[in-house]
Amino acid sequence: MSVYSMTGFATATANPAGAGVAEPNSAGAVTVDLRSVNGRFLDLSLKLPDELRGLEPALRELVGAGFKRGKIELRLSTLRDSDGAWPQPQSEQLNRLSRLESTVQSWLPNARPFSVNEVLNWCRAGTATARLDEVALDAARQAVQGLGEARAREGARLVAILTERIGRLRELAIQAAPLVPAVVQRQQQRFLERWQEALANAGAGTSMPADTLRERALAEAAAHAHCASMWPKSWPA
Repeated sequence: MSVYSMTGFATATANPAGAGVAEPNSAGAVTVDLRSVNGRFLDLSLKLPDELRGLEPALRELVGAGFKRGKIELRLSTLRDSDGAWPQPQSEQLNRLSRLESTVQSWLPNARPFSVNEVLNWCRAGTATARLDEVALDAARQAVQGLGEARAREGARLVAILTERIGRLRELAIQAAPLVPAVVQRQQQRFLERWQEALANAGAGTSMPADTLRERALAEAAAHAHCASMWPKSWPA
């Protein structure tokens, strides 16, 4: 049975070209970072750009299908603001924008003309985002797979550490086994001393015979001896 840690990190980048894994600085690329720490239940927080807010349900479903526990943060970023990510304005977009500008200025003669930056932003906002959504989901799938692999590696490392520690404890228990009889004898003596002290403090306030009390003290000591003798043997192999 595999052991998975709840801590890990993974990052993945995809681009609209669909040519496999993209470089983080390629135009139009979408990068997804996943970070996971310990958590009793699955606690997912998303940090998304405004244009991809609509992907939140799909991203939650995607991460929830891959993990059941852990506090996970998903951060999605795009490079749409880079020079190569600006869309090429289409003639129909510019014609429509010109008509809209003329209409506005006919009603508001003092309105200033659009700047180049405003025109490019308008053209970019008018570009369909469905393709970018699919790129983001592709990057998220890669990141989920990478985080699962990272948590598996961390789990294997923890298993190796715990196995080494348990082996060392087993060696110490074997070394301590010959000392158990002496420990049990000291424990019996301590029980008897406590019973005798209790009897002295109680005086005639108890109706239980001293021999019965002594037998109970020895029974307690015997139970302690049994637990001490079985302790190393009760460990799993």
